[in-house]
Amino acid sequence: MSDVLQGLAHLIKHSNFQLPSMRGTGGSTSTPTGKPFEIYCKDWLSLLPPNNIIQRQSFYNSAFAYQGSDNNPPDVMFKGGNNGDAFEFKKTESQAGSLLLNSSFPKNILHTTSPGLLDSCINCEQWTQRNFYYIVGRIKPGNERISFLWVVDGELLATDHNVYESIFNNLKISVNTFISTNNLQNIQSKELGRFRGIDPSDKTVIRARSMWELESPQKTFRNLPGVETDTSKSVLHALILESKWRNYPLQSQNAITTLSGVNGFSLSTINNIPDPRNPNNLLTAKLIRFAL
Repeated sequence: MSDVLQGLAHLIKHSNFQLPSMRGTGGSTSTPTGKPFEIYCKDWLSLLPPNNIIQRQSFYNSAFAYQGSDNNPPDVMFKGGNNGDAFEFKKTESQAGSLLLNSSFPKNILHTTSPGLLDSCINCEQWTQRNFYYIVGRIKPGNERISFLWVVDGELLATDHNVYESIFNNLKISVNTFISTNNLQNIQSKELGRFRGIDPSDKTVIRARSMWELESPQKTFRNLPGVETDTSKSVLHALILESKWRNYPLQSQNAITTLSGVNGFSLSTINNIPDPRNPNNLLTAKLIRFAL
């Protein structure tokens, strides 16, 4: 069964920081800007041999229980029920710009009850919760090479979902109060609010949406020991809670540790990462780094 460690080992062995060509994949001038990065991530996560486009879908089908949708999280999930890692892909052009999560609030763990999941995701196999990772790639404008790639355990970036959900629900109550006190017409919506009755001809609708952003890991973790800041290189950083590292199969751990002789690779233990649930607590994580 594939997991994030197997995928990272595969990526490092093949030293691949190049986005795939969209020729032969339906790519055109209308291809969404994030599509090549999505395919890039799915390729190495599924252990697809480099340039093996013909077998791409076969590898995806073998590795993934769920292969994502355009507008709903997550972007992909490994097979394995509660042991199958889930991932969100985020492409950015700036060095340390925020991650645009749109209407999906940050996640530390993926639950079947998490907002925005499609039935096809919830029912793809038997599961209740999964490890959740953000994969963030910086691709400079006009370039097809990834200058930095972060793979970060959601529990190192986000707090519990009920914190975000509580804020959303309280804002929704405030919007509904505003609608009521101003004698506007409330339209049922999963957004913060949607209402009309604004102009005399009643032709206008206002939508109040929650648009979430999350600080980039390049900014959050820039001062950790072992983090590469040389922007002339292509660099992978992967941060995984120590407790999760120990729960992965020994075969998967060995796939990483046996890379110790690879030029540009390092594996270290970081002991002072602030806990997003309570920054006064410090978490221990494994930092996998590879620079090319």
